[in-house]
Parts: sequence; structure tokens; C-alpha cells
Amino acid sequence: MAILCGYAAYQALFQRMYVRLLQKIIRAFVMLYRLIIRMFHYAVILPLRLLYRFFVFLFITTCHFVLSIGKILYKVIYVCIRFLLQPFIWIGRFIWRQTPLRFQATVGRIFHIGKGFLAKIANMFRKKG
Repeated sequence: MAILCGYAAYQALFQRMYVRLLQKIIRAFVMLYRLIIRMFHYAVILPLRLLYRFFVFLFITTCHFVLSIGKILYKVIYVCIRFLLQPFIWIGRFIWRQTPLRFQATVGRIFHIGKGFLAKIANMFRKKG
């Protein structure tokens, strides 16, 4: 009987107060949890994301710069080597013009066969890639 009276008193007097207090406590903990998550996001995640983006930007910029310098060096070296080998090219063309036409035709056929063979190999690698 005392338990029933205690339960009835709780239902009549304290239930609404208890439920409201419990809801306020739950809301306070949820707000605290969200605050902690936001603080973690702004204090840890956001700086790491910005640092990552900075390093990616730095890497891409460095690669672009190195490739640009490489292209310039390639062109300079190509022109220098071409200039140094120009006399040999002239001598080779002179000798080629002096060779008999039958020999030129035979060499042309060999190069034509080799060109087809190399094209087949190149096509095989292109299909696999």
C-alpha cells in the first residue's frame, strides 16, 4: 500500500518536473557533445585539411616547374646536339646519294619491314595499357 501511495504521489507531484529536468539534462549533454565535435573539427580536422591542400598545391607547382625547366633543357640540348651532328648528317646524305639504287631499295625494304614490326609491337603495348 505504501508503494502505491508513493507511486501515486510521484505521478501527481513530481513526474512533470522530473521529465522536464531529464530532458534539459539530455539536451545539455547533446549540446556539449556537439560543441566538442565542432571544436575538434575546427581545431584538428580543418587545419589538417588545409595543410594537406597546401602540400598538394606545393607538389603540383614543383612538378610543373621541374617539367617546364626540363622541357627548356631538352630543347637546348636537342639544338646543341643537332648542331654538333649536322656535319655527320651531311656526310651521311652525301654517301647515301652515292650508293647504287639497288642497295637503296634493299635497305628501304628492310626498313619498311622493320617499321611494320615495330608498329605491331607498339600496338600490342597500347592495347594492354
